[in-house]
Amino acid sequence: MTKTIPIISGSDKDKAHVDAIGDCLGKDFELDWRAASAHKEPRKVDEAIRAWNEQLTPLITVAGRSDALSGYCAYRSYNPVVASRPDWGVGANHLEAFFFSTVGMPSRVPVGGLLSPERTAGYVRRLANMQKVTSNDATVLALLGDDLNPQYAESFQKGITQLGLAVTSRRCALDEVGDPSMRACVLFAYMDDDRQIDSLIKTTDKPIILCPPQGTFGILYARTCQAFDRGYRPEAAFVLDASLAGEYAAATLGLADPAVRKAVIDSKPWVQKSPV
Repeated sequence: MTKTIPIISGSDKDKAHVDAIGDCLGKDFELDWRAASAHKEPRKVDEAIRAWNEQLTPLITVAGRSDALSGYCAYRSYNPVVASRPDWGVGANHLEAFFFSTVGMPSRVPVGGLLSPERTAGYVRRLANMQKVTSNDATVLALLGDDLNPQYAESFQKGITQLGLAVTSRRCALDEVGDPSMRACVLFAYMDDDRQIDSLIKTTDKPIILCPPQGTFGILYARTCQAFDRGYRPEAAFVLDASLAGEYAAATLGLADPAVRKAVIDSKPWVQKSPV
């Protein structure tokens, strides 16, 4: 059965990038593509989001430059937003645009960013193929990382609890991920080792939210840029802040768990009001 994935771009000029994502997704998926600028046509963007909020689906955003679209959609959508910049890899400052414009968001605006159409499609497949869980199942957010700081984990958990959710999380080792009895729907990975992350991605088909190690932002940014400059393109949603990662995890869990979905909807009363 073909699955329909909504995708919105800031302009018709982004069609080549949209088509590339569609090609990478393959024949089991089709795209419901709309083009609208969050700067110029917010009402049109909002109409699209409202329609897609009736579905359980990841929402792909495609916008370059200042990328108002991804943040706008994340604030107004009940679904997890997967941002894929059409200008990735172009120019000396493409990573600055990715960090500061696409994933560098304030609270309540969780955006998961990916680089390249191929990685975007791979992550969307993970989201679209999540197994549904019921209230009788244990919905677990697994925290991974050899040197996970307790305050970092608390910040992640805060991003969930501030939405009124009582979702449990626990620390787990990398070798636990492949265990069939582990019912984690989403994996929050805090790792500073590319090889560890690659191993995690190959071990599981669950969606992975990747946060960089804590530290001053300058150090964090420099280390992550170094990894990307080496050609590192993980099939994981990159979120810059641990608390935002918790919010993003909640939206993601909402695709699989009806109780979490309801809590996410209840936490966003502004969605029912017209923004313009």
